[in-house]
Parts: sequence; structure tokens; C-alpha cells
Amino acid sequence: MDKFIYSKLWFGRRIILRKLSYKDTGPYFAGYIEIKLNDHKDWVQHATVSDSGYFYDVWPFTDLPGCPTFAGYLPIDERHLYIGFDTQEFAESYSKEDCIEILKDTAKRLAYDNE
Repeated sequence: MDKFIYSKLWFGRRIILRKLSYKDTGPYFAGYIEIKLNDHKDWVQHATVSDSGYFYDVWPFTDLPGCPTFAGYLPIDERHLYIGFDTQEFAESYSKEDCIEILKDTAKRLAYDNE
């Protein structure tokens, strides 16, 4: 199972949550936050080429569960760039609500950082 279960505009950024479950893994969640074209140009460049590793030490993405595991375009939105995380390694520790709050928090921090 692979299903997008939440999508909202929060502090001017799209936040999206996906629920995943496979034969040998799951269920767990993956969260995504939109990167804007007026964000740091390095962010846009690295997200464009799907370089999620670049964001490991970039605030506020350092506060995502685990580390960023996704950078780029989503199949449901190929017009916007996203940075994402997943909870596969610690699925029992994060609920749907936890992941949504993490995404909202990150969007809020980015909004205040860009003022």
C-alpha cells in the first residue's frame, strides 16, 4: 500500500503525508515539505537533482525524524520541489499526527526564517 493521506498549505508551503506499507515493512509514514524557488539557491539546486544527502546538515531539515530521505518532485505534484523524510526505521515511534505536526513545525520555522 502506498497512499497520500494528507495535503495542506501551511505557512505558504505545501506539506504532504504519505502512508506506506509493504509485504515485509510497515505501515509507516513519509512526510514532505515544499521547497520554494526563492529559498536558498543551493536548496533548489540540490532538490532539483534529488540530492537528499545534501540536506542532512541543513537546518531545519536536521530536525526531521532520522534524516532527509527524499529531495525532488513528487509523482502527485511535478511542479514543486520537496524535501522529505520517512519513519520506516522507527515506525512505532511516530503516528500520523506526529508527522503532521513535524511538517507544520518545519513550515513555520521556514516562514519565520525567510522574513
